[in-house]
Amino acid sequence: MDKKSIQKKLVKFLYKLKKKIRVNQIIVFGSRANGNAHEDSDLDLFILSDDFKKMNEDQRLDLLHKVASKIDFDIDPWGFTPKEAEQADPQTTLGDAYLHGIRLI
Repeated sequence: MDKKSIQKKLVKFLYKLKKKIRVNQIIVFGSRANGNAHEDSDLDLFILSDDFKKMNEDQRLDLLHKVASKIDFDIDPWGFTPKEAEQADPQTTLGDAYLHGIRLI
């Protein structure tokens, strides 16, 4: 899928997600961010939201995957609070993505 098509899918995902939670930031990481994506690569996203403070990990993933399932594209979203991302060890996937990922908003 070309970049423009992926952008359209991402905008659709964000539109639907913003109906459920306030989104502070979206960070793209993984193969789509580092340029190693293949035609069938998924889109790895860290969604940062203060609304996640009142949710456990399962609730966050459930909400994000329900929204992602309505998009005709393989989106792999993970939810964290901004504070969790800021305090993440740079050696972890979250910490590395927070420092080096592509920030969309």
